[in-house]
Amino acid sequence: MISISRGIIRVENSGKILSLDADGRMIYYNDGIYTYRRSLMNDVIRINQRHGRRVKILNNNEKRIIINEFYDILNNINEPSLPKINDGYKFLINESMRLLNIYHGTIPIVPPDRYHSLYIRITYGCPWNKCTFCSLYKNINYNINRYLDAEIEMLNDYFKRSLESRTGIFLGDANAIGINKNVLFKSIEKIKSYFNMPFYSFSDSFTSPLNTNNDDLLRLKGYGFKMIYIGLESASYKVLKFFNKSLNLDVTEKYINAIKDAGINIGLIIMDIKGSLYKSHVNETSKFIKSLNLDKNDILYISKLIPGFELREHAYYNGIDLKGNQKSIENFIETNARVSKYNIKEALY
Repeated sequence: MISISRGIIRVENSGKILSLDADGRMIYYNDGIYTYRRSLMNDVIRINQRHGRRVKILNNNEKRIIINEFYDILNNINEPSLPKINDGYKFLINESMRLLNIYHGTIPIVPPDRYHSLYIRITYGCPWNKCTFCSLYKNINYNINRYLDAEIEMLNDYFKRSLESRTGIFLGDANAIGINKNVLFKSIEKIKSYFNMPFYSFSDSFTSPLNTNNDDLLRLKGYGFKMIYIGLESASYKVLKFFNKSLNLDVTEKYINAIKDAGINIGLIIMDIKGSLYKSHVNETSKFIKSLNLDKNDILYISKLIPGFELREHAYYNGIDLKGNQKSIENFIETNARVSKYNIKEALY
């Protein structure tokens, strides 16, 4: 069975399901056992739903096998409406290189419900860039994207037949909201002249509130903003100090309420922390979440803390244990928002 809708082609063949965009690029593949998601940067993520959603990023050899299998099935279906691509692996490598050239590098991260957005980089990096748990922007200076106009035009060409497969505009990188508002609004108007989609973006809650007022948020809503994602991580000052996150909870609460009052939904990210920080983290964070006026249109993301070398070293020198078998903070959260897992391994564009 073959269906084509909104720039996406879906094929069911002998118990296997193939999904690709109208430009021929693989999106999903289910072989009857595993589901494989291909990112636009050409990572392939294997998802095993039968064992608690286990996730693995395939190495190059594994990736080549799966991609070739996908296109072998596609090419052997006698249907004129389907694209025929002889060397699928080479084709996808070339497509990912085109995208790397457009963006002048890789895309750091997106929220789990924004994999299929059209990522448009207004800024590079993060204005704070000092959190001990994050290494996504360590070698990137926070600045305005001077290539924006050219990138918009090239992205329009890149998705020439499959633009409908993109479910919105995600403004990157870590905090596009926090820049000078004249620059931000001018950039959004330029984007809207090419793409008619809703907007989404990350924002912090300690630099952005300094230059983002209620009128700015209402204007963002008028441009079509649907959700702003904020990395709270924790409402425990003990945890925030350990993370080197300069966040004031009163300011954060007011900022979240202002975003909600403007009619924009919230995607709030908190860490699932175990070990010696657990009690303070769970008690203070669950209390803070309960105080927020979140509703069913908002999402609370529970993100597993995956310590890298620098964070493990930081914990060691500060006498912090990050391991434990305590229950997930999810068990203690009271909120009207939807609760979702955020696996950073999957957060690939």
